[in-house]
Amino acid sequence: MNNMSGNVFPTLKTKQLYLREIKVADRDAIFSLRSNKEVNLYLDRKPAANIEDADLFIQKVLESIAKEQSFYWVICLEEKVIGTICLFQLDADLQQAEIGFELLPDYMGKGYMLEALQKVQEYAGIALQLKSIVAFTHPENAGSIKLLQKAGFLPVAEKDPDAPLLQGFRFFVQ
Repeated sequence: MNNMSGNVFPTLKTKQLYLREIKVADRDAIFSLRSNKEVNLYLDRKPAANIEDADLFIQKVLESIAKEQSFYWVICLEEKVIGTICLFQLDADLQQAEIGFELLPDYMGKGYMLEALQKVQEYAGIALQLKSIVAFTHPENAGSIKLLQKAGFLPVAEKDPDAPLLQGFRFFVQ
């Protein structure tokens, strides 16, 4: 299912954005995202306390990418990292993956994440030949729910086994 022939990570471009593989040099941007109160409001994770937390996270992501277990892009507006988007829990049998995303508050509500999400949906269907993408969000996270619905995700009854209180959504790739 993974399409990283020759271990070349896919770079994706949209009208305004550039989605590329995370790098160790992104540590400050990743720390900004992972330590931001607003970004972490509905996420079940401990916020990054220091730059070393960001370094450890980047290493974990790079190892997952190297093992072809996930795709993790930083979202760039010009040269500035404004967020991330990832496909993980890749399941070849179900032809399915889970998606996650985060965006710095100054860039929320401007259509950037929808643009990035639609590009990743396109990549998932064409390059990875996925049949569906699932997403789980906190039921009070109105922004993410609205975004998922705008991108064609439909509510489902299934639950994330690790976080059963989250609301599930599914996108059927065409």
